[in-house]
Amino acid sequence: MTQVDLPQLSLQRYVDLVRRRRWQLVPVSLFGLVIGGLIAFFIPRYFVARTLLEHQQLPSGPTDREYPFRAVVDTAKSTIPLMAGAAIEELKWPEAVALDDFARGQLEREVESRISVSETNGGDKTRSYALINVEYRDQDGPRSAEFLNKLVEVWARERIADLRAPAEEQQVRASTTLDRARGTLADYLREKQDLERQYGFDPELDVSVQRMEWPKEVEARARRLEALQEQRSEVAKMKAALEVDREALAETQPRVAPDSSDVLSRALANPKAAGLAQLWMRAKQEYEQTYQPGTAQYYNSKKKAELILEQIKALVPQPKVDADGLVPNPDFTELVQKIAADKKKLSGLSAQIATKERQLEAEQQAFVVKVEGHGRYSQKLEQIVEAQAAKDAALADLHSATDLLAKLQRDLPVRTKRPAVVPPAPTEPNILLIALIGCVLGLGAAIGLILAFDFLQGSFKTVEDVERALPVPVLGGVAYLETVAEREDAVRRRRRVAFIAGSGVILMTVVVSIFYFDSTMLPPVVRDLLAMILGA
Repeated sequence: MTQVDLPQLSLQRYVDLVRRRRWQLVPVSLFGLVIGGLIAFFIPRYFVARTLLEHQQLPSGPTDREYPFRAVVDTAKSTIPLMAGAAIEELKWPEAVALDDFARGQLEREVESRISVSETNGGDKTRSYALINVEYRDQDGPRSAEFLNKLVEVWARERIADLRAPAEEQQVRASTTLDRARGTLADYLREKQDLERQYGFDPELDVSVQRMEWPKEVEARARRLEALQEQRSEVAKMKAALEVDREALAETQPRVAPDSSDVLSRALANPKAAGLAQLWMRAKQEYEQTYQPGTAQYYNSKKKAELILEQIKALVPQPKVDADGLVPNPDFTELVQKIAADKKKLSGLSAQIATKERQLEAEQQAFVVKVEGHGRYSQKLEQIVEAQAAKDAALADLHSATDLLAKLQRDLPVRTKRPAVVPPAPTEPNILLIALIGCVLGLGAAIGLILAFDFLQGSFKTVEDVERALPVPVLGGVAYLETVAEREDAVRRRRRVAFIAGSGVILMTVVVSIFYFDSTMLPPVVRDLLAMILGA
């Protein structure tokens, strides 16, 4: 029969095959059970110690509102195993003391691999704390509990120290900043007092109110400048008038011939000659205005006036005349006196203008200095406000850090809710589970062997195989004829194997059941052996 002529594979075919040879599955399954038990027996057994930690919310509050304890749990999962080295060092394990750095690192990594951290109340989003379960597996039961308690103790101590470190750093930084801000503020206040003394500022009055006086000062100074400009204009006019008077003085003769008008003015001033002066003026008016020149009346009136003038001259003192018959010119004298008075007035006014100019210059300089002082004073006030704000901020940071440290000292965020106790027996790995897995694997191996043997065997199994393989029709078939002795021998072998396997399974089941329900009914050797194998 060629490869093409091989019978077709089908699930029903192999199910029927396994059903016909089911008696072969029992010994192979028992063999797998025995192998699984042996493997489980020789696998190292571990005592699992467990502890429960309670972690409160951090003082800074959650960063994730949906899962408020995610950061806390993630930190615990990543940092608790890293404390294995510190716990081993504090416990002074003999094998760790004798190892070099590399071997000790290998030991720490191995111990870290046997540490597991999980959250037990993660499903409750309304919780106010996180419950963190920590487990450690070790072949020594007392050491597993001791190490786990030391591990969580070291981690809690380091955790609190890590939480305190930023607050302590903030406290030191805030204290330094506060001292610097206080010193700066004191310097600014001292400089402010110096400016107040230097520029005459009122510390009780707001600087903006003091600055409002500037427009009034500017207006008053503008009025003074306007008055000064008017005086300057007046001086210019006086100088021009003085120059005109000087020119007139230069053109006026200092001495002239006596004038009757001058005699008349002196006569009017003299009580004795005042009447004659009036008669002279009427006589003069008559011959100048009433009579025609050349007439007798004109000459008589003029002669009469001259006689009266002679009488007046006799009564009124006459100015002294020089050799040329000249007397001082009153116009010249008046101009000289006027020029002297104007020069005196001009000198006084010029002195006043110079004084006012010096005053205005001093006021301008004082005003500039005051403006500069106001700028410096305002800048210093702003610096004082900034220094005060920096001081308040540093003081707030210091209080915040101090309150946080006090809270961490008063309410520890991490505490052991349930410490680890010594496990009564090793629990990992589960030997019974491994044995059952070995039994299942043995059963699968048996089925696989049956199918493999059937696939590798090239003979016809059924009439259908013959019909598919041969080109001629099948008229009939002859079954394999077993003798009575062969049939009885096969039946006895199957019964023997089934009985032995069943008895072993029943016996094992009964012994394990008695061990779990009442182990005192078993012999001490069997009880100890089962306790070592089953880990109960």
